[in-house]
Amino acid sequence: MFGHGYSTRRFEWNPSILIDYLVYSSLYLSFAAGAMAYISSVLHELPFNPIVFVLGMLITYSVYNLNRKTDESEDAINHSKRYEFTKKYERLLFPTAIGAYILALALSWLYGPTVVLISAIPLISGLVYSTPIFPRGFRYRRLKEIPVAKSLLVAVAWALPPALLPIYIAGALPSVITLAVILFFSSLVFINTVLFDMRDVEGDRLTGVRTIPVCIGIGNTTRLLNLVNVIFGAAVVFLLWNTIPLSDLLLIVIGILYAHWYIRHYPQISRSNLLCDLIADGQFIALGLVLVVIMAVSAVFTFPAFPWV
Repeated sequence: MFGHGYSTRRFEWNPSILIDYLVYSSLYLSFAAGAMAYISSVLHELPFNPIVFVLGMLITYSVYNLNRKTDESEDAINHSKRYEFTKKYERLLFPTAIGAYILALALSWLYGPTVVLISAIPLISGLVYSTPIFPRGFRYRRLKEIPVAKSLLVAVAWALPPALLPIYIAGALPSVITLAVILFFSSLVFINTVLFDMRDVEGDRLTGVRTIPVCIGIGNTTRLLNLVNVIFGAAVVFLLWNTIPLSDLLLIVIGILYAHWYIRHYPQISRSNLLCDLIADGQFIALGLVLVVIMAVSAVFTFPAFPWV
């Protein structure tokens, strides 16, 4: 493994190793969840509390590593490289995933039971998602086996904590902005979830997992995702129109266009599992960075909300 002598190869910098580790350990996805919490804070015009970023990261890191453990059979077919990584480091990933959620709940308790409940949403959803809750003889035993229910549950469970935590940690109340943020996050996560199902369609067919692409085909699924992006995007813009600064509304439009771009270019992107993960999961990181730039520019030039109103 380490070799002998003074070869310099062991000290060579290889960016692909770092990228693999960030993506397959779910750290990259965890940063995306933290970025979602930051976006929610800014759109709600709340002071950014770093604890919402930390909670988003801890919860996401935990849930996704625990989920990878339960979905090993599908991963072995659909994503062999990620499967090899998680098996190789399972003695590190599994206990740290459990520890991360315990820490997240402990930190949440400092802000009250409501924050604890919000932080527990992905855990509760994961249990409901994977546990047989329907009686024997029923066509489906678990929610994860129902195509649309699975994608919707994942989208809502992923969207609620980063949308709500900044509000309740700040002691504020939900508003129409909250509804818009939840719809925005949910629609993009739903699109991501179904896109990954499109990528994994062959493996899902072999293992008997009935996802939306398995049921209606790749072409119809692509049309469905474009429709979801347009309808939910229009609804979010309508809800936020004349409610938030124009500069912040620009972020929503950028998010909608970003989703449209990678839905359109899915056939090329899906040729590489890693590229697919980076582009789809990285959308909120990209949007968070765009928002940082928008905030910096706005601070200098001060964009009015809607000067023509």
